[in-house]
Amino acid sequence: MSVMLLAIWLRADSDELKFKFLKLNPCPDPLYFSSYTFSVDTNRNEFSTGILIILFFISLQYSFFVSHCVWYIYSEEAARYSRNTRRMQKMFLFASFSQVAIFLAVFVVPLGIFAFVLTTGYRNQGLMNICNLIIPTIGLNTSIALVVMYKPYRDFVIKKLIRKGEKEETPNTKSAVVF
Repeated sequence: MSVMLLAIWLRADSDELKFKFLKLNPCPDPLYFSSYTFSVDTNRNEFSTGILIILFFISLQYSFFVSHCVWYIYSEEAARYSRNTRRMQKMFLFASFSQVAIFLAVFVVPLGIFAFVLTTGYRNQGLMNICNLIIPTIGLNTSIALVVMYKPYRDFVIKKLIRKGEKEETPNTKSAVVF
């Protein structure tokens, strides 16, 4: 959210930038004059600085989360828990780390690449296209991880997939709810 607010706050006038570019390239493609194109000011480092600050705080937050979870599970007080409880805690920790890793891989790393590109001026269209395709898949990847990592969700999805062809019958019994 803060990255989007930063992008809106630092937005440059696209038409003004188009006219500047028109002085450099007097014969652009006809698509250049349509409303579907926009210009980006690559000399602005405020956006990439803002992204780096946000990434620093995200990294700090996740570092605290990881260290706190590991400390809590492996502390002396936790040694008094039953073996089954410790096993469930470790499974939860693994699932949480997996979701954090998905967030880092799908959102933080591409955002860091955007900040790197804006700061250094390095132009690699293929890399930018991959980042633009990866970032919107965060919801899909997190949902898949949720289903794979947590047994109740996994069992429910498997049951629904197996019973997909079968028609469930509703029992014909009379029932009443009394308040």
